[in-house]
Amino acid sequence: MDVDVLLSGRAGPEGVRASLHSSALRRSLRATLVGMLAEPDRLGPCRLRRSKFKPGLKLTAYFDTGLLPHGARRALAVRWWRGQKPSPEDAAAEADAASRGLTEPFRHLSAHVPAMWMRVDVAPLDPGFPGLVRLSDPAYVGPLLGFRGRPDVLTVRYRPGQRHLLRYQTRNGAGDHAVFAKVYRDDDGARDALVANAVADLLDEGGPGCAGARPAAHLEEERAVLFPLVAGAPLSSLLRRADPGTAEALRVAGSSLRRLHEAAPELTTTFEARTVEDEIAEVERATTTIQQLVPRTGTVVRGVLARTRDVFADLPAEAPGLGHGDYKADHLLCGPAAMTLIDFDRCALADPALDLAKFLADLRWWLAGRTRHVLAAAQAQFLGGYGPTSQARVARAMALEPLFVVKLAARRVQVHQPRWEDRTRALVGRAERLVQEQTRR
Repeated sequence: MDVDVLLSGRAGPEGVRASLHSSALRRSLRATLVGMLAEPDRLGPCRLRRSKFKPGLKLTAYFDTGLLPHGARRALAVRWWRGQKPSPEDAAAEADAASRGLTEPFRHLSAHVPAMWMRVDVAPLDPGFPGLVRLSDPAYVGPLLGFRGRPDVLTVRYRPGQRHLLRYQTRNGAGDHAVFAKVYRDDDGARDALVANAVADLLDEGGPGCAGARPAAHLEEERAVLFPLVAGAPLSSLLRRADPGTAEALRVAGSSLRRLHEAAPELTTTFEARTVEDEIAEVERATTTIQQLVPRTGTVVRGVLARTRDVFADLPAEAPGLGHGDYKADHLLCGPAAMTLIDFDRCALADPALDLAKFLADLRWWLAGRTRHVLAAAQAQFLGGYGPTSQARVARAMALEPLFVVKLAARRVQVHQPRWEDRTRALVGRAERLVQEQTRR
């Protein structure tokens, strides 16, 4: 595998995909992992789960590896980039993990392969998140969280340098008990815990139907926020299987978002502002891979962003209010008693049309392949639940919807997946048609 050509992007999307699935890469990865294990014959299958490519800079692949004989799962992050080298912080974090018995069955949790510019990290190693190793230690978190006995610690998300999510599970006399820990690199957890409680209070005041996921605790020293397990399935799963309760769930999703948008001004004074231009700039950054690997589709992306700016600029503005920032079907859990809204990291003072547009685009994702009538009905149910609002707000949401369709192409369609280029082109083409429809109105 020519890593220089791979990282440059000159091999194109097929070259990146072929490299990630190549026998040469798998042999190199397995040889590296075997060298990290105390007992090499314990290495089971390695499954590629996620990839992220920044042409000219870095390629990252996330794997789950099975460990024999019982098939325990361990999360891996494999990164290729120029100039990487071990740091003193790596050694300190690994020593901490070893002292807690968290390296077993590995002899060490990180390895560098200079000839391939490759680094392999095994959970729970991440020096940038000081609390991660401690929070992955059952002997440490059991007493800290008040569990009876040692909890099972499961890695839900392992993204070194970015984010981590752990799940603690134990069985007590009343049945299973689970808690999630969202781990932070800095003190942002304190802010997010306050926001989550404020949103939960706001939704509670609106009556039954929807609640906010209320933190169980903020662990200042560990830089983590704990959330209890919420009963229910994501709204996205209802959308996928055309569940009979989907229509009512969409109405509740709309009414819950309206409650956030109508938050009293004094609640929003501590929030940072997020503008439409901020969102457009983020999408521009997110689509770098598309623009470099498939230039023709990249040209369409730039056209969509430019026309979105133009259309939006011609619409009446309104004062910003409390926005969720990531309002989508995966963040709405449909339980037996209520729908629960989760994930408040991106809450900000923003144009309400941003949340509306993101959810409308999200419906397009989950209802892809269904008839236009089904999509139109779902969007109408959501907007019906949201309730009467100004024509200007709805017009801005419609104008911004193509922006989020492009973002879906950048975030959810990953380069290692089959037909990446075709699927990306199709989503970007849909965004372009939506912009054209906007300009004809």
